[in-house]
Amino acid sequence: MKGSANLENLKVVNTDITQSDLLFIFVEFLVFSAVELCTLPHVIGTGSYRIPRWYFNDQTNKCELFYYSGCCGNANNFPSYDSCRRLCELDPCNQPTDCGFGSSKINRFGYNKTSKICQPFGYNGNGGNKNNFVSMKECKKTCNTKISLTEEVVNPCIRGRPTRLSRTGEIRCGRYEASYGYCPINYYCHVGSGSASTVCCPRPKDLAQKCDQPLITGQGAESLTRWHYNQSINKCKAFQYKGYRGNENNFLSESTCNRDCQVKNICFPEDDSSTTLKQTCSQHEQCPNGYFCLFGSGSRTTACCPK
Repeated sequence: MKGSANLENLKVVNTDITQSDLLFIFVEFLVFSAVELCTLPHVIGTGSYRIPRWYFNDQTNKCELFYYSGCCGNANNFPSYDSCRRLCELDPCNQPTDCGFGSSKINRFGYNKTSKICQPFGYNGNGGNKNNFVSMKECKKTCNTKISLTEEVVNPCIRGRPTRLSRTGEIRCGRYEASYGYCPINYYCHVGSGSASTVCCPRPKDLAQKCDQPLITGQGAESLTRWHYNQSINKCKAFQYKGYRGNENNFLSESTCNRDCQVKNICFPEDDSSTTLKQTCSQHEQCPNGYFCLFGSGSRTTACCPK
């Protein structure tokens, strides 16, 4: 009897066979990736059982019921509709990238639905899901065309829109670019969760220097550990950035924040001891007794110093 035999020809020997009885059959098929598995042909096998199973029909792009004979099938054979659908029927562009398991290190590409771009990742050789493309071209062909032309692309800038090059689109910058591109004058590099949101945003003329700007956690669903300069304590503090609409007081590391912003001792730069009173002052705000207001170039370098 061949694998394509009619279901009517199968003799029902034992309808109580359990799924655990069949586990050994599929161990050899774990070498398939999800993409390969879901495109395997429909094979009912050569056994004598009638076991309700599900397979993915790549012609209809749906999971369909069939009766497995219990022997000599292939890996396109699922115990339930949900298990078939989770691996095969879902739109690959909506699935997260999955490295799978194994010892191989294979260069693959997956679609990031948050940043709406295809990105490289390391595939371990087995398992995974359908969001696994052999080339950037194939990934873009499958997923990028699914973005509606009327869909608004999220603007990561808090004010204005990213600067663009006439022919190549938005100017990328920062750590996601191999060339570590720089932004033009009156723009700064907004570093988001990926290259799509790492762009050159406008720097309004009326905006304070980056270390004097307030803490803004932004908008979005990300949770990115960043650092900001806190003027009131003259220190850099960690915060969780949401991915979009932040400002320049947003650093990738504490060391970068300290380098660009922190002043150890405004009153006595050569002295590591903290004698500066952590209190702002101005022409209209006086210091307490025993202190005078040292006016610097901005609020970060203006403080109450001992007389």
